[in-house]
Amino acid sequence: MSHIAFVFGLTGYAGTGKDTVAKFLLHIASTYQIQSYNIRLSDLIRDDIQSTYEAHREISRTDLIQRGNELRDKEGQDVLAHKAIAGVNNFSCEPHPCIALIVGVRAIAEVITCRNQWNDKFTLLAVTSTERVRHIRMQERQQFVEDTAPSSDTDKADQEIGIENCIKMADVVIENNGEIRDLESFINSTFASQMRSIATAHRTNAHPAEPGNE
Repeated sequence: MSHIAFVFGLTGYAGTGKDTVAKFLLHIASTYQIQSYNIRLSDLIRDDIQSTYEAHREISRTDLIQRGNELRDKEGQDVLAHKAIAGVNNFSCEPHPCIALIVGVRAIAEVITCRNQWNDKFTLLAVTSTERVRHIRMQERQQFVEDTAPSSDTDKADQEIGIENCIKMADVVIENNGEIRDLESFINSTFASQMRSIATAHRTNAHPAEPGNE
């Protein structure tokens, strides 16, 4: 059973750079010897598709959206949040401090459930980019067959799930329209001190001062 020091949720449209932000956060955490649990909600849906249908079939973005909506309709709008929470709670990181990253938050209920679970230990980050920049990125990476289509096609599906409201609920908005080094610099300057505080607090709790030595 883990004792998570902090949880970051990441929301934002496809192509904004959520995974890149997560990668930079993980790097900062490792610098301070903080263990990390990184979960993408889309991977939870992918696992469900592969276990329910064909194990090795190619899965499109449309498949993920449709199956995600089916799960929400059947098991509740926060079903993916509960699956993520279960994964975080089962993560073992002792004796190191640990954080968790939940990437791909799209529904209001997911935000509410995470905040109820972790209270002030949860921060929602919204990563934003212009539609033009996102479309260029999606075409370059070609992660899904739909990535050649206008990003507005994917945006509409995300909007129906509730992503716009999630972005409005964010504690921190990260604008990512520039160079990757600019994004990395922003993440470092914004979150390095928080990671350092997490590491320091863990050391203090692990080795409390002896009476008379304070």
